[in-house]
Amino acid sequence: MTPVRRRSLLALPVLAVLLTGCGIRATQVPTDFGPAPSRVPCSLAGPDLATQTTRGVPVQVFLLCRESLVTVDRTVRVPEGTPDARRRVMVAQGLLNELAATPSPAERSAGYTTHVPGGLTVSGPAPHDPE
Repeated sequence: MTPVRRRSLLALPVLAVLLTGCGIRATQVPTDFGPAPSRVPCSLAGPDLATQTTRGVPVQVFLLCRESLVTVDRTVRVPEGTPDARRRVMVAQGLLNELAATPSPAERSAGYTTHVPGGLTVSGPAPHDPE
C-alpha cells in the first residue's frame, strides 16, 4: 500500500467523525421554538382609508412587521394659522399618537403591530432652545 493511499484511508474516519459533529443535537425533551420565520413582506392590498384624513400634515411612522420596521403613511391634523413653534409640538404629538395607536384592521391583517405605549406627551421647547 502506498503512503498516499494509506493517508487517504486514515483521513476517511477522521472526516466521518468531523461530519457527525455538524448538525442538530438530539434533546431529551420536546422543544417548541414557535413557527418558522416568514420572509413574506407586510403589504396592504391598497391604500388604507381608515388611517387617512382629508386634511393635515402627511407624515410617515414606522410600525413593526414581524421583525422589521416598515413605513406607513399617516396624516397629522394641525389647525390652520398655528404658530410655527406650536405647530412643531402638535406635529410631534400627532406622530407619537399615531405610533401608539392600534393599527387599523387592514394593517393588523397584513401583519403590522406597534409596541409604543400610549400616554406619551410632547411638552414643547425648553426656554433656552433655539427657534
